[in-house]
Amino acid sequence: MKSNYFSLTLVSFMVFLSGQNLLAQEQKRVTGRVMDSQSELLIGVNVSEVGNEKNGTTTGVDGTYAITVRSANSELKFTYIGFKNKTIVVGTSNILDVQMEEDRSALDEVVVVAYGTQKKASVVGSITNIEPSILVTSPSRSLSNDLAGRISGVIAVQRSGNPWHNNSDFWIRGISSFNGSTTPLILIDGIERSLNDIDPEEISSFSVLKDAAASAVYGVRGANGVIMIETKRGHIGKPEVQFRIEQSITQPLSIPKYIGSYKYLSLINEMYEEEGRAPFTSEATLLNYKNHTDPELYPDVNWWDVVSKDFADNTKATIDVSGGSDILRYSLVAGYYHENGIIERDKEQEWNSSLRVNRYTVRSNVDVNITPTTLFRVNLGGYLQNMTAPPGDVSNVSIFYQAMRVPPYANPPIYSNGLIPKVQYKENPWAYATQRGYQSVNCHRKVNSFAIES
Repeated sequence: MKSNYFSLTLVSFMVFLSGQNLLAQEQKRVTGRVMDSQSELLIGVNVSEVGNEKNGTTTGVDGTYAITVRSANSELKFTYIGFKNKTIVVGTSNILDVQMEEDRSALDEVVVVAYGTQKKASVVGSITNIEPSILVTSPSRSLSNDLAGRISGVIAVQRSGNPWHNNSDFWIRGISSFNGSTTPLILIDGIERSLNDIDPEEISSFSVLKDAAASAVYGVRGANGVIMIETKRGHIGKPEVQFRIEQSITQPLSIPKYIGSYKYLSLINEMYEEEGRAPFTSEATLLNYKNHTDPELYPDVNWWDVVSKDFADNTKATIDVSGGSDILRYSLVAGYYHENGIIERDKEQEWNSSLRVNRYTVRSNVDVNITPTTLFRVNLGGYLQNMTAPPGDVSNVSIFYQAMRVPPYANPPIYSNGLIPKVQYKENPWAYATQRGYQSVNCHRKVNSFAIES
């Protein structure tokens, strides 16, 4: 059964260790608009604080920006393709509108597009960039679940809340083929990979090529759009360590309403009466169910509540180490993800039959300047993923099916003496979910690449 889920981040903290001084205590929030020489608002202009480039933002669809800087003496740098860079002192005002000047010579420069280069003036395809910091905020294991609502023209559908099968199906500007593949081409550092096998913390840039003009160089493989991802690389400077951990919970928003044994049997009696038949259950028996005289003899079981927990939870943790010199630069990102499903377990058993997923990811990128004109790049990445679930029911569909199928008056989940009841032709949903052992599934992948540029 499908359920809508919401998530709530309970704990999120990041620790920065670097050789740089701490930011000054005085801070100032600045807002404004960015426009061209014709007073047309510009979208996607990069705005950063000079001397603290990690503090940055971009202008929105209305050409506005908002940023908090260290003090009134701070300088803001505005950069945009096809325009000259502009640096302005913040000053005492909280509103800073900027007019940028076009850089005609920049249009003749070349940019890397897929497997070749083009002039900036000739890049007319539809390309959308997403800030990696936005993708990190989602508690989901699958990166495909973060695309819906963040990119215009992208449709994403998540068909299950199961932590092992909750990857979204997504399309860029609809479906291009009804016979062949409809999946967009995913390139991570130039290598085709799955979008759900990468930790968002590894990403430095995320671009979506939407139309034929942007993805034509990929031929038929780019017919459904292309997503290009570049992972983090080292920088010149002292070693910097970032650590992040998050704890989240997920809870179903819509579940079947439980009516109880008394009302259930009363409705059956009403149907029998309309058909002119004798009552299915006597009034004395109905009173026993209503008054809960004997829970084992007259059970009143909400099977959905028995086989499922009130909420599921997940934990994300990543560590990012980067730095380097003029000769060697390095970046290492290691991540851990754990999610517990909503299926209940029998705590009396030594083994745990509930659904849970563990994933370990690692990404190491090293750049070495062999000579002043030759750069040697090493990219190492991979993941290891493990799932544990009730046997033969990875999707948990049959567990919830049994919980919906068995009436509340049939039998209790377990008797007080520890025996497990079972009615003929009907499963005991609690036993079906917790007493059949468990199965474990592992998958892993490593992707390595080496390149020399001169």
